[in-house]
Amino acid sequence: MKPIQKIRKNVLLPFFAFIFAFFIGGLIIVFSDTEVMGNIKSPGKFLTSALSKIGNSYLAVFQGSIFDINLARGESFLKVSIHFLKPLLLQLL
Repeated sequence: MKPIQKIRKNVLLPFFAFIFAFFIGGLIIVFSDTEVMGNIKSPGKFLTSALSKIGNSYLAVFQGSIFDINLARGESFLKVSIHFLKPLLLQLL
């Protein structure tokens, strides 16, 4: 087997699995939302609301797990850690 074929074989399956997972997730988001499903009689409204709901859902997943530009910048890991460790630190004194 040529190296390019090996790379293609090792890359294509995870790539398509990733795309398929996003597609299935989008379908689940659309079919589980009553507001979007209420617009199913009007194709234009349905597609607009479905794509909006899918986009907002995946944006929320991205912001919650990776990076949120709207998150307060002043709150650092050290400040939060000290806040939650105050009772423990006071017990040690």
